[in-house]
Amino acid sequence: MLKNFFLITLRNTLRDKTYLVLNVMGLSLGIAGSILILLYVRHEISYDRFHEKSGRIYRIIGYARIEGKELSAAITAPPQAGAFKEDYPEIEDATRYYHIEDQKVTYENISYHEKNFYYADPNFLEIFNYPLEKGDPKTALDKPFSVILTAGMSEKIFGNADPIGKNIILSNDKVYEVTGVAKKVPVNTHFKFDYLASFNSLDISRDDSWMSQMLETFILLREGESYKKLEPKFEAAMDKYVLPQLEKFMPLKVNSYKEFEAMGNIFRFLLEPLEKLHFNVTYLMGYDHGTSKIYVYFFSIVAIFLLFIACINFMNLSTAKFSYRCKEVGIKKVVGSSRALLVRQFLFESVIITLVAMVVSLTLVELVLPSFNMFTGKDLSIGYMEHWYIIPSLVLITLSIGFFAGLYPAFYLSSFRPAEILKSKFAGASGKINLRPVLVVIQFSITIMLLIGTLIVSSQLKFIRNKNLGFNKENILVVKNTVDLGDRAETFRQQVLKVPGVMNASRSWTFPGEGYYGSTYQLQGDSLLKMYQFELIHGDYDFVPTLGIKITRGRNFSREFSTDDHAILINENAVKFLGLAEPVGTKLTAPDFSGGQDVLEVIGVFDDVYYKSFHEKVEPMLIALRTDVYPYTLIKVNGSDMMNTMDRIEKKWNEFMPGQAMEYVFIDENFENLYRAETRAGRLFGIFSVLAIFVACLGLLGLSTFTAEKRTKEIGIRKAHGASILVILRLLSREIIILISISSVIAWPVVYYFMHRWLQNFAYQTHINLWIFLFSSCLGLAIAISVVVYQSFRVARINPVDALKYE
Repeated sequence: MLKNFFLITLRNTLRDKTYLVLNVMGLSLGIAGSILILLYVRHEISYDRFHEKSGRIYRIIGYARIEGKELSAAITAPPQAGAFKEDYPEIEDATRYYHIEDQKVTYENISYHEKNFYYADPNFLEIFNYPLEKGDPKTALDKPFSVILTAGMSEKIFGNADPIGKNIILSNDKVYEVTGVAKKVPVNTHFKFDYLASFNSLDISRDDSWMSQMLETFILLREGESYKKLEPKFEAAMDKYVLPQLEKFMPLKVNSYKEFEAMGNIFRFLLEPLEKLHFNVTYLMGYDHGTSKIYVYFFSIVAIFLLFIACINFMNLSTAKFSYRCKEVGIKKVVGSSRALLVRQFLFESVIITLVAMVVSLTLVELVLPSFNMFTGKDLSIGYMEHWYIIPSLVLITLSIGFFAGLYPAFYLSSFRPAEILKSKFAGASGKINLRPVLVVIQFSITIMLLIGTLIVSSQLKFIRNKNLGFNKENILVVKNTVDLGDRAETFRQQVLKVPGVMNASRSWTFPGEGYYGSTYQLQGDSLLKMYQFELIHGDYDFVPTLGIKITRGRNFSREFSTDDHAILINENAVKFLGLAEPVGTKLTAPDFSGGQDVLEVIGVFDDVYYKSFHEKVEPMLIALRTDVYPYTLIKVNGSDMMNTMDRIEKKWNEFMPGQAMEYVFIDENFENLYRAETRAGRLFGIFSVLAIFVACLGLLGLSTFTAEKRTKEIGIRKAHGASILVILRLLSREIIILISISSVIAWPVVYYFMHRWLQNFAYQTHINLWIFLFSSCLGLAIAISVVVYQSFRVARINPVDALKYE
């Protein structure tokens, strides 16, 4: 029977090659697009799931609400890991993970500036699974001044030589011995280290201050323990550890955490599952910025949409061919074929076509995947042999698509009555088909939704790029390894100012888009129970003018005032936050960690600046003056002769640091990196929207071809009675106009709901404009009509005499 089914399928498909090509092309493009998206989704949800104990590992989070301002931070204090492990029997183990933003590594007088240099406790490799090619993971980090390198870093520094036992020198002149070589760290992990040094090498590993929030702490729960039940018990740590130190450094007198909470303040320790780290973008100051899970949902929906559109095409094309298959069905039923047998035959045909489409789609995926990886910044692969479920899943998908896509055509085509077919009374039955227009509506509803989503994402990105940030981000060069200059950093800044094309230069601890610090202050003379959380930026005298930040009240820091080392600038948001009518001259106090208080005077107010991404609101911020060593030098250039200006700055750098490359970034480029997920999402939406339109048009092309041919005699009669080509085109296009209009009515509220939800990820967002919806619907309509008109015009030009001979 299967042999017979196969021969019938082969004859039918080869008889109408256009039908075969349209079906295979539509299905293969839909499947290929869906596979690419699902590979991306699989990668995103796989983060840190390869650790054997991943289900029991949690990161400690600090959550605070002080004076109505909320703050969640993913960094903790050095003593927290040991204290929690000792105090809470539910915790089996705890480890710390510490990052040095920029570490200078030297070997045989060759220096490298490394961004992925981390420190960890000795038990780090017992909790997390990062296998070593060389060295013992149980002891590799036991001794102080030991370090593990990844295989890539080992080759970069030592070539093919065995690195075990060799020494590297860090920027603090400390010598570290290589005790292990780790295999390549997977891309799908939170821990993106190239170097992993022993944390017990650093004095801060023995720091007992709970006020120093600087590292990530991870705990391993015992089997069967619930982290939700453990979290409330952390309140005891506030009374035992945090409040005594808080009272020591700040004039705050409370007897217990309950009393502290009764004042309206909150400070809690929470636990975040390791497997959710990649999707949590709400916590500040973590070492790896995740991505919103909403993109996983969006792309999963797009994958389903593409498959659905491809299946709808198959259904439409199959049912459109009923006039070619009806006599075949009639004769088979007359000679004894049952409906069940005919259904099996049509389903078999559907599965065979889907199988061919799957082979073509997998070929397309392999061809496109390198470019797709470059575009997404991932290292995706299907992994036929790496994952046991891949081949069974592909087989299941093929059968499911074949069955789903062929189900309606099979039951529809097998339902024809032999008597009506053989008496040719079935010619008018096509007008009774109700499901095909419904499928077209669903198809174009999805297409219009993708178009609208693409345009709204693009609109938000345009809004971000054009928004006034409160500072000038254009043509500002950031030299990142200024710390290597030591006490010559200020001399370098002064020499850079003499370079033609340089307008200004400043030294700072941070720069826009890169990060900031946080600290708590009190108003001098105010209630000792009131504390205010500020975002803190350190810069020199030229920081404000270099960035073009506008001072609205008071003045900037000045070398003419010796007292400015205890002066600060605050933003307009901070003025409102503190409730100040006359902010200039106001004094804030902060602990100096020696039991005393620093008194800082507000000398100026600056416009609110968007120092971070638009996902976060502008918060109360202050700029403090520091004149010691800075990690960054900001250089404002005029941009008219950028290449020569850059060459001159690099030459000046080489005079100070011969043999060491100048590492730099432009602030505007750095800001673009804050929206990589959104930019990538917008581009992917655009690509898959075009793909969805193309697949939908393939279906319309086939459908309009068969429809136009079926109505050839009708068109001939109308032309014989004087109907013009324009009248014929209007007649044949009317249905598609109605269907696209219905599609728009369905698509608009659905996509508005989801895109409105997406925009809530931004603290500052564009408006969803009506023109986006109108343009998307008109574009979908124009594309659909152009396909239909193309086929209709060909039939409409047929001579009426030839048309009336049709059939």
